[in-house]
Amino acid sequence: MKCPVCRSRSRVIRTEASDDETVRRRECEVCGERFTTSERSVNRRQPTAISSGHIMISIGQLLGNLGIHDDESIRQLATAMKIHRNDSTQPKETRDGDER
Repeated sequence: MKCPVCRSRSRVIRTEASDDETVRRRECEVCGERFTTSERSVNRRQPTAISSGHIMISIGQLLGNLGIHDDESIRQLATAMKIHRNDSTQPKETRDGDER
């Protein structure tokens, strides 16, 4: 980042970060001017938890698209991936009636 006074390079002397903002205190390498910059995330996405049931359904759909409709093959793949579910690959019905 360039110094706002002399337009020379600056260095970071302190950084403070929160969930949505990073504040940096900077110092010019030439004139010694100190200034503060702040950075904000624009499109920060929240991590999404995915249940093993959804993973099993996705595996079943993927294998179905490949022409594999054998439940045992799906279970073997899930076991190899260490994903377990009791009700196999049957889609769950959501509140609006769509299958997932």
